[in-house]
Amino acid sequence: MIVYVPKTRHTEYAIAGEEFVKYYREISGKNLTVAYEDDGKSDVVTFGGVAVNPLIARLVLNGEIPAPKINAGTEEYVVKTYFVQGRKILLLAGGLGRSTLYALYRYLEVAYNCRWYWDGDIVPKNTERDIFEPIDLEERPRFAYRGLRYFAHRGCKRFQSEMWDFEDWKKEIDYLVKRRQNMFMLRIGQDDLFQRAFPDSVSYPTEETMDELNFKDGQGFNDRRLFWSLEYRGELRKKVMKYAFDRGLMSPEDCGTMTHWYSRTPIEFLEKEKPTFFGEVRTGYNTDSGRVWDIREDRNFDFYTKLTETSVREYGKDEIFHTIGFAERLFSEDREANRRMKKYVYDRFLQYLKEEHPKSTVFIASWDIWLTYKATEAQEMFATFDKEQCVIFDYTSDTAISNNFTNWGIMGEFPYIFGSFLGYESQNDCMGYYHITEERLAVAKADSSCKGMILWPELAHSDTLMLEFTAVNSWSDEVVPVQSIIEKLCGERYSCENGYMLDIWKRFYSVLSLMHWSQNTKALQWRPQYYYSGYGRWYIPRLVAGEEVDEFIWDFPYDRAIKAHDDAIYCLGKLAKISKNSLQDEFIRRDVVDIARTIIGRYAHVYLIAEAENIVACRKGENKEKLVRSFGNAVSELLQCLCEILSTHEDFSLAKTLQDIQKNKPIYAGFEETLKNNTCCLYCRQNIYETVKEIFIPENEVMQKLILEGVPTWKYDESLETKFKIESEKIFAKYQAKKLEDIDKEPKGDFIKAIENALEVLKQNPL
Repeated sequence: MIVYVPKTRHTEYAIAGEEFVKYYREISGKNLTVAYEDDGKSDVVTFGGVAVNPLIARLVLNGEIPAPKINAGTEEYVVKTYFVQGRKILLLAGGLGRSTLYALYRYLEVAYNCRWYWDGDIVPKNTERDIFEPIDLEERPRFAYRGLRYFAHRGCKRFQSEMWDFEDWKKEIDYLVKRRQNMFMLRIGQDDLFQRAFPDSVSYPTEETMDELNFKDGQGFNDRRLFWSLEYRGELRKKVMKYAFDRGLMSPEDCGTMTHWYSRTPIEFLEKEKPTFFGEVRTGYNTDSGRVWDIREDRNFDFYTKLTETSVREYGKDEIFHTIGFAERLFSEDREANRRMKKYVYDRFLQYLKEEHPKSTVFIASWDIWLTYKATEAQEMFATFDKEQCVIFDYTSDTAISNNFTNWGIMGEFPYIFGSFLGYESQNDCMGYYHITEERLAVAKADSSCKGMILWPELAHSDTLMLEFTAVNSWSDEVVPVQSIIEKLCGERYSCENGYMLDIWKRFYSVLSLMHWSQNTKALQWRPQYYYSGYGRWYIPRLVAGEEVDEFIWDFPYDRAIKAHDDAIYCLGKLAKISKNSLQDEFIRRDVVDIARTIIGRYAHVYLIAEAENIVACRKGENKEKLVRSFGNAVSELLQCLCEILSTHEDFSLAKTLQDIQKNKPIYAGFEETLKNNTCCLYCRQNIYETVKEIFIPENEVMQKLILEGVPTWKYDESLETKFKIESEKIFAKYQAKKLEDIDKEPKGDFIKAIENALEVLKQNPL
């Protein structure tokens, strides 16, 4: 038997042959080698269809086998066995190189029950099966664009793609191809793009100049100081892109007003080139490094296009571009003036791309439009774009209530992408109001104008279920409901306790679905930012002080929370009895920690809001003081349980992240301070062991003390917010003074004991 790879300049076919040999060895223990010539007589595993494979072309042209039912240049593929004149042939062929890889991995799934997850593969060992056992698969995707977008915040390595080195990216890109995705987007800053585009004006940062990358403007994520050198990051990006392109993946190139908090303008460039700026009225930045250049001036426009052309030349390709338009900014207080300016910004870059890259496709980002414009205004704007050039990328297809693809006038008229925004940064647990997603996705799949399904998680790998949902549904013609995904996940992912885990997941679903990746809280429930960790830490003292807070802050569905409370108790009860043997399975270990931290975090959130509701009742004269105290105590106890749960898994350790990123290369001195700044600002707080232990728990103690000081009247006291702020600053300063490695050495929690304690808290505090 031979593994025959046709000679072609496209790398995917050779990779498919090498992957077949690798996995067959792992499965069977037998060694095969790749051959680039067909000997004409041996049984053969071969790759690619008539257009690239001389063996298959000869057999088809001689009428010995029917032509494989794949169209050249498409993502269709076949997996098929033939028997020709005593010779056995297994054909793994796609209309493209990457779809030939899809055929390979699909064959391994069907023939050997291999499974592919972001955190590892399942490959059976010592499996005996005839390679040439009859098989006949013909498959094609529903969507032309399928993939993930990676973002630029920082934190624990599992969730932050900026922390990944080349081996991590290879694993991630392999995962995308195995799950038949074809695109990825990197939003992790500009790397050394300015240095490559303007070498005479911008130098590489050194230890001495690193502080210039700390753009202090009140938010810790604006501390953009580096851990690896910028020279290394640039080379890493080139290697990552080549690895992805060798496997046929696509990656959009940025074009337009790219200035943002994660792609700041270097100070040297500002000083030497002196770009001028739009007079922004909503910017979020108080330094010029974050301001958008005024492209009404040709010189500024040329600066941006030079960055784009440099990125294409150094890193990428010019097949797809991406533009956000005016980049979350407002030009004027006048609504019509803003619309005119936004359209001008789009038009200027679209014309440039049409002239300089006429065969390219342009993704028009909907973020600004969903955030700022009415549906009727979006209709008017989209009606002016060229449907032969542009595709509307709706980041928030399943979140925005009254401003999404269904009422933009594009259905059946203009190509668009169905996008899920799995945010925000302050939420790294499981969530999702899937029935809305399924409902809208069904509409999109029925519409021939919908060309893609893309997931944008602000934190990579935060939600294994959503990654599975996206991988399956981006390929299938019909919507595969989340309950089916859960059954599939539990049936295939775990080496043991499949039924036990399925029982937990089914009841856990009602807890995870209490939060959704949405800003439209009234209709899609709570904004996914925990009040005990982020913005809410300011609202409670303000409420106690007597200030009336916008009611949506406290709006949450008691009926669903009560039902989910019972399911949470059930799940924690099951988790408390899970066997130690089960926890030896790394997939089970990771998933039960994710389930447990989601339940505990969700109800710390619920109890804090319930505490606030009862404070309001007390201020109205109702006797709710006992409930204020009991819910406040429940919050404190659950945060302690959460801390112990997180301490048991390295995914949630900043210390482990810091150790890992400096394993093979030095990091800049002082990056630990930056990492703490990045993860402790209001927007970026999340489930991290050190942050919960050193920040959330002590801040909650201060908060509860301030609340109880108001008993029994909760008289108006405007100093409470000031007191809380002062104490919070002390807590953070104390945390910054500690070394992460010292915190890591402190005693950790017991997973089962923490679950049991949390279970008792929920039992004793019904809603």
